Amino acid sequence: MQKSKKIAIITTIFTLLLWTGCQEEQSNTTEQSTQSTQPKISDKPFIDHVKWVKDLDTAFKLGKEQQKNIIVMVDSKGCRWCIRMEHETFNDPKILEKFKNYIMVKVSREDPKSRSRLPEFKHVPIMFFYKWDGELIDNLRGFYQAPDLLGYIQELEEYLE
Repeated sequence: MQKSKKIAIITTIFTLLLWTGCQEEQSNTTEQSTQSTQPKISDKPFIDHVKWVKDLDTAFKLGKEQQKNIIVMVDSKGCRWCIRMEHETFNDPKILEKFKNYIMVKVSREDPKSRSRLPEFKHVPIMFFYKWDGELIDNLRGFYQAPDLLGYIQELEEYLE
């Protein structure tokens, strides 16, 4: 498949899933009206198997040292889509295996220092993909199930080859 077709597919998927993000600020009225549409989080106990780096400075330093690309996951307190992504998508064995090839860093939207270092965004969850040298490759906003996220990362890797 040609690179332009791959980019078009990735862009189409991204566009279709834009609505899945959590807005930055919600009024009580909006929050109450959307509670019924929020995803149900699994009742299974959650174990975070991803090896997260705690801050962007450390992540970019490790990326350069190890020449590994970086994935920055931005979440927010109380964002059900963020929680669902961590519980479901990030605990899929294939995703966990793929994440071993990256420096993984998770930051909060509420952290002004981290937010100032990232491109502007409004909704979470959002993931930023960087080359090991700090160049921004792409971003992906919204909740993704494991097969969709895995396919996106594989397409991105093929594009970068």
